[in-house]
Amino acid sequence: MLAVKPTQALAAVRQAVQAATRTVAGDHEPTSAPPGWVPHITICYSTADQATEPIIKAIGQPAQGREIQVSTVSLVVQHGPERLWDWHTVDTIRLTAPAQAEL
Repeated sequence: MLAVKPTQALAAVRQAVQAATRTVAGDHEPTSAPPGWVPHITICYSTADQATEPIIKAIGQPAQGREIQVSTVSLVVQHGPERLWDWHTVDTIRLTAPAQAEL
């Protein structure tokens, strides 16, 4: 997982998505990010207990200070428990003003 900064850049996107969701589904979700919410980019998933050194060596260290632009948001449906990572994209929406952030 690569941290994304500033967190406020993606927090604004998250808040807009939540507002749109509340318009359609009602107010069932919290209006602010939970305390443990960390904007990030996931490179891969693993549930195995294993040393990280060989994985980091295989993929290398990411360049520091890399700028990114988040220009779309996808609505996904999660089937089953979170750790199965069995999700399917329902739709993708292009943001009118992409969020600027840094890895």
